[in-house]
Amino acid sequence: MPMKPMEPDRREWLAAGVPAGPPRYTSFPAPLPLSNAVGAADYARGLSRIDPNAPLSLGVNVPFCRQVCCQCGSDLRVENDYDGVLDYVACVAAEIEIVGRHLDGRGRPSSVHFGGDAPNYLLTDELSAILTAIETHIGLPDAARLSIDLDPRLLRDSDPDDLVALGFRRMSFRIQDFDFDVQAAIGCIQSFDLIEAGVGAVRAAGVSDLSFALVCGLPRQTRRSFEETLVKTATLSPDRVSLSSYFKGDDADGEQSSFIGCVPDTRLRAEFVDLADELLISEGYFRIGFDQYAKSDSPIVAAQRAGRFRRSLQGWSEDVADTTIAFGASATGFIDGVYVQNIEGLRGYARRVRSGSLATGQGIRLTPVQMAAGSTIMSLLCGDEVDPSDIRAALAPIAFAAALSRLDDLEGDGIVARTGDALAHSPGGHVLAGVVAMALGLDRANGRRGDFPSANP
Repeated sequence: MPMKPMEPDRREWLAAGVPAGPPRYTSFPAPLPLSNAVGAADYARGLSRIDPNAPLSLGVNVPFCRQVCCQCGSDLRVENDYDGVLDYVACVAAEIEIVGRHLDGRGRPSSVHFGGDAPNYLLTDELSAILTAIETHIGLPDAARLSIDLDPRLLRDSDPDDLVALGFRRMSFRIQDFDFDVQAAIGCIQSFDLIEAGVGAVRAAGVSDLSFALVCGLPRQTRRSFEETLVKTATLSPDRVSLSSYFKGDDADGEQSSFIGCVPDTRLRAEFVDLADELLISEGYFRIGFDQYAKSDSPIVAAQRAGRFRRSLQGWSEDVADTTIAFGASATGFIDGVYVQNIEGLRGYARRVRSGSLATGQGIRLTPVQMAAGSTIMSLLCGDEVDPSDIRAALAPIAFAAALSRLDDLEGDGIVARTGDALAHSPGGHVLAGVVAMALGLDRANGRRGDFPSANP
């Protein structure tokens, strides 16, 4: 399809942001070095302070997949013996019971998300066992929204109906790209016919909130191939589409080192983002934040219009819970100003929960300055107006002056607009929300740059 040229200044800023992500902010601060200075005692203290009726966002990490895709940076396991999976599920259920004892009736789950690598690697009996543990030890109100990420290659004939019977109403397909050459490069072959059949199956089961997760900048991806991926996506008509950026670090080794020379450069990747924006909007999708699109009748669109959505550890969500409690090896949660991450290794995680203790391995406690800066970042990512002076306390005087200078550059290029003290994205500037956040210099409030991997919504 014809595409209008991207405005030169916007292309420059977008391309400049691509090498580093730009930071795929799911929260603020972007990750600091976690340390064992924060541990199980801090987590227990946070759990004990939760308000009895506070909404809780629950997450379950499933670190299993059929195979490791070459571009994947996840700490996953290819488990050939399903007994190992059963052991892991038993440990997750045990962790849920331990957390439930610490909560002692406090909090009300408003959502439960199964993510990680390929949650449908688990049979529905195991998913049911985890949900039963949540209901038994924490509580699971009927109104809680259940969602799950799916690997279409692993979707069994009975899965859609079984998942709906368990209460799942939102499902996300990990698509990445429809082009065969790209799929072959990353080691993830899944045909259009396979995806189409999967979409038909979940629709027939009654799912009305289906998301596709696409990735731009993958090895061997071209403008033409990515446009075809977008066209095929529109043909299958998911309710939401998320777009993340593939990033290969300079120190990549192993399979990723073979990608040298076949990864799209930053300018081409910037065009991919703009192409996706134009094509999806022309197909009737609405922008959600800076990297997701949704149909007009999607709950997230209504939430955005009402100012009831946010960026969380699990992506864009209409769940506005301040607390995220996560279960499973390496799962990361947020509670009472503290990020807590479970022990990463499966064996260490299993030993900890079998001993009856919380699985926390490391974390970080945010300072009041970081919390204030985080509020500004969240407002920016959600498209709200902010007052740059609100970040003054988060930055040294020289850094604050530099931030204002960078904002002048962005305003001059039409990326942001200021009315008095209020700062907002200009029309079309939403895809540069991460760049604007970087320009404000708030990452300097925590001493370094970085980002949490963005979970597929």
